[in-house]
Amino acid sequence: MERISDHLYVETGYLGSNVGCIITERGLVTIDCPLLPHEIEDWREKLAQISHKEVAYAICTDHHLDHSMTAGLFCRRVIAQNRAYKGMRWMQDNREQVFKQFFPDEYERSREFFSNINIALPQIVFSSQMTLNMGSQTIELTYVGGHSPSTIMIHIPEERVVFLGDNLDNGLYPYTGEAMYGLWIELLNNVEQMNVETIVPGHGDICGKETIRKLRSYFEEMWVQVSRLRRSGLTKEEVIDRVKLKGLPSWLPVSGMDLKTQVAVDVGRMYDQLEKKLL
Repeated sequence: MERISDHLYVETGYLGSNVGCIITERGLVTIDCPLLPHEIEDWREKLAQISHKEVAYAICTDHHLDHSMTAGLFCRRVIAQNRAYKGMRWMQDNREQVFKQFFPDEYERSREFFSNINIALPQIVFSSQMTLNMGSQTIELTYVGGHSPSTIMIHIPEERVVFLGDNLDNGLYPYTGEAMYGLWIELLNNVEQMNVETIVPGHGDICGKETIRKLRSYFEEMWVQVSRLRRSGLTKEEVIDRVKLKGLPSWLPVSGMDLKTQVAVDVGRMYDQLEKKLL
């Protein structure tokens, strides 16, 4: 667990998403949640070590299992963007199928746990923005989309820290199964202009703005090439074949596809969004 400041801690070593804790005058606020039974116990122990206060709120940065499945085990007052409510209901009904798809070995080791866990639906939802005034700590929640229809950004201005959820994965090729690239690029541009020093990604090591610049440049270059080739009259299949991208050579896909296939999927999805005027 990394101590970012006197009030802010982040654990980056779990199987799923990074998880965070903000110590406030009015209780602890957790951000996202661990996936596996032994990680849940480890996180509980770490929370008890850093403060004797109870968890006041548990925030999910999106509806995906690695950000929402166990949040209710730490606090019943779960907060998420309003689109996450429907997504978390779907995840509850399909959690075994989803977990087997992404983490088959872990599913087999903890089958009983995943079969019986009940995902707590958010008690508190918001549409665009929400602020938690927690004494000396202000926690600003903003709907940003991009990675998923329910993804939010969490900004703690007093700490100059922002949690980006899976709109930034440090060391991994980002999961783009529900991506809206226009919103994603817009967010990355906006964060580069913010008065923040520390970026907490959804996965991977805590970082600075240079990691944001790399991903933003990568998506922008993809957008430029796909737009130009599409305007020249090429089909989607022809565009996929001709787009040549650099910039994320060390990043690996999390979807099980090889990197070439993953990029082809992204190019095709971006082509479709341009075709539908969603970009």
